[in-house]
Amino acid sequence: MSEFFVVLPDGSCTPATPETCRIIMKQARSETRKQAKIKRHEKAVELQMALEDRAAARRLEWELAELHRGSIRWAGRFKVRSEPLRSARRTSPVVKHRGGMSARPSSVVVDIPRAPSSWVVDGLGMKGIIWQQSYVGRKSPGFRRGAARAHWDYIVRDEAVLLGADGEPVIVSNMGEDWVEIGAAWQAMEDATTRANGKVQIRCIAPFDSDMSEAEMVDALTHFCKTVLDPLDLPYSAAIHRPPPGGDSRNFHPHIALSLRPMRRVEPYCWDIADEVCGELDGRDGVQMLRHLWSHSMSEAAERVGSNRRYTGLGYGARGLDLDAGEHLGEARSAIVARGGQVLAHERNRLKRQRNALRRAVRDADRKIAALTTIRDAALARIARAQASPVIGTIIRAAPPVSQATVRPPSKAARPASTCAQPRIKPAQIRVAAHAAVPARTSTPADAFEERRAALPPSASPRIAGQRIAAPLPCSVTGLAVSNAPVAEPRRTGSISATQAQHRTAHTADVSPAAELLASRTRREHRTHRASTPVPTATPLIAATPLPTSRTIEDDLLHRLTRARTRRERERVAKRRRDRQMLLSDRPTLADRPRLDLLEAFPVTPAATIPTATLAEDHERLRLLMRIDAYVADYGGDQLDIGTAALKAIGADDAWLARPWVQRGLAVVRLKQQAVVAAMVADADARPLAYAKAGTRFWPRDLDADQLRRLDRWASDPGFQQDVFDVERRIYRMHQERDAAARRSSPSFTGRETVVTGSSMAGPPYADGFGGWSDTPPPPFVHLTVAPRIVPFDVATGAPSQVLLRLLHRCGTRPHTLAFADDGKLTTLPGASRTIGPLIQIWRDDPRVEALVVETVTASRAAGQPVWPEQYRRAIRQLATSARPRAPRPKRRRVPPAQGRDR
Repeated sequence: MSEFFVVLPDGSCTPATPETCRIIMKQARSETRKQAKIKRHEKAVELQMALEDRAAARRLEWELAELHRGSIRWAGRFKVRSEPLRSARRTSPVVKHRGGMSARPSSVVVDIPRAPSSWVVDGLGMKGIIWQQSYVGRKSPGFRRGAARAHWDYIVRDEAVLLGADGEPVIVSNMGEDWVEIGAAWQAMEDATTRANGKVQIRCIAPFDSDMSEAEMVDALTHFCKTVLDPLDLPYSAAIHRPPPGGDSRNFHPHIALSLRPMRRVEPYCWDIADEVCGELDGRDGVQMLRHLWSHSMSEAAERVGSNRRYTGLGYGARGLDLDAGEHLGEARSAIVARGGQVLAHERNRLKRQRNALRRAVRDADRKIAALTTIRDAALARIARAQASPVIGTIIRAAPPVSQATVRPPSKAARPASTCAQPRIKPAQIRVAAHAAVPARTSTPADAFEERRAALPPSASPRIAGQRIAAPLPCSVTGLAVSNAPVAEPRRTGSISATQAQHRTAHTADVSPAAELLASRTRREHRTHRASTPVPTATPLIAATPLPTSRTIEDDLLHRLTRARTRRERERVAKRRRDRQMLLSDRPTLADRPRLDLLEAFPVTPAATIPTATLAEDHERLRLLMRIDAYVADYGGDQLDIGTAALKAIGADDAWLARPWVQRGLAVVRLKQQAVVAAMVADADARPLAYAKAGTRFWPRDLDADQLRRLDRWASDPGFQQDVFDVERRIYRMHQERDAAARRSSPSFTGRETVVTGSSMAGPPYADGFGGWSDTPPPPFVHLTVAPRIVPFDVATGAPSQVLLRLLHRCGTRPHTLAFADDGKLTTLPGASRTIGPLIQIWRDDPRVEALVVETVTASRAAGQPVWPEQYRRAIRQLATSARPRAPRPKRRRVPPAQGRDR
């Protein structure tokens, strides 16, 4: 005998036999339901494209739920024959079979230290979630009657279910009040699923992040069920499992059992079941939707507790991570691994972990290389700036070969005549003593360089305009290799005069290192050749000549880097210009369109110069373009454009699009299309509230059938969206005005969400939200692009962050720069500090921050001086004292040593 009755429309009951259920649950088909299904499918496609945006996904999800609820047909009402007695147990007595494991089940909750989270955080600060989904249907292997109820009893078993703060098991469901009634509802759903390939129960498991608290877990599960499944009238029952004894302490996970067939609870043990399933959540796309919506629920739960954790449904590849995902072992294979057995999946996971660790190390190394490259570029830029200033260098010439010279003590005797025409060596440059009086020492070219530079006048010094250079030292003597390393001039304070330089030269030693070097060289050559040689001559060792103008390796590298950066900047600017789309336009969008001036912009090409085959082919493509009704867009450039998909459909490319006669044909097509758009705009101006406030297809469904079909086809085209943007903006403003009027007439009106901002004239006084009154319209909210996520309070201690204290300090010192915008939330006025605006926008949805700002501004305006909240007053004053700029210490004037001696 059947367990249920089927309640007929006249109130009579009949047993819910399989034959009766097939008759009752037969799907009713009609053209109306078919069109409704098409609309739901289009809305699901929009939701699929906007899954990564949490706000857009929630909005489209509610729109899909409204379409779905409008097409539900409740086919049968199932009622239990006899209601069972209310169970004294809170959970199911089912015990899990552990495959020979000796652990005894226990309902006592043991607090196990939880390991930190191992979820990978990408470059945007997002963590990827884990979503496992399966189903049981009438064609599933081993299916039997009661499988759905048995699985629910397994989920809610006493040994695994998580207990809440009140000691009760955490069960989230819309199918019954206790676990027994929920099991009966699953049995009714199984009997009502009569199709041979029908899916009875969808089973989902989504492990929680280890960083989440148990309260966050319950909040995320409740939020997902109430915002995703409840609006669609889908039945669900869920519970959270805690880690088993001896298992991984991070293994908190929910079990969600749901059905795609709508079901509603009429009374205890009585439910209405629909004859059509919600196919938009079925298949691969449905799994992706549920996965992303679950990640949004986890992010919502983290935000409610003030945490900066964010979760995403994207995989490793989509998030830019070159990591390999592991395989789930399960309890049985994990037990084998714990006993020392070999499991291939465990070995694969170990290899994947090693590869992931190496890839992370390589990625870290790449980041370090990028940082060092930035430092190198900065250093090269500094070198380029230093080389840009003109510098006069010093070149040290190599001395010519010399031989034995006649050395005589200073006397008035006549010197022997020279056998060569070269000038003789001056005594001020080189003084050579007698060979016997020369002490044995090792001379270096650097000594010669220092000796000769001391005798230079100040005009030949390499120190110019307070700069110090390092000149190369290409000094060498024949047969003697000398290093070309640069020699830096020692730092000196002040300058010396020509008299002082001459005084220093006059008091040098009789035997200089340069003279000793030349003497040793001449002695070595004299012993080798044993021949008379001409009298040696010498040239100045140092000459003030400019630096060579040849390009070095550093100059070439700087030149290449500059060219590469310039090229990248040009490409970046060109890409921004290509991707730029007009969002706001001061000129009428539709009144001046289509661009009739394009008809004159492209002159008529003589037909004689165009091949007949080309004209026929282009004409056929234009006819095909009109047949598929692709939208012709005008982005304000030199030519009209159509989408890439339309170009591929007609077998054309950009070169075909640029032909003048093709552009004239596209202008004619656009002229016809704009007649349809203009008719829609006129209707929108006549009745703007009949159009939707937001959405791609914002027009009503009572338009002309042909016009409605063409508008629906063009809805997702970027050119069409640009053309109707102004209309959407006007419709949105009209809805805003209507909503504001409704709020003002509401008994719960507080005065903060006030008047319409369409007029700049003063209106009746209203409460400004800070204890005062204002007669000027509230300012509109201007969205700023703010990338960082800053937490106002510490997650662990709840203490305010330094950034929040600085915001409160600014609000107290400048209380008249804040106001409530037209949407009822905080915003900044002109003249506010540049640091207040981004922080107010980041935290404008946080009620705690809003309460602190309102308290600070209200008290400061009333007192006429900064007044901060009592609990944070001391911390704000300390922060203000530490941030107060200090007066710079006077610089001490350095006195050069020469001037000090003169004094």
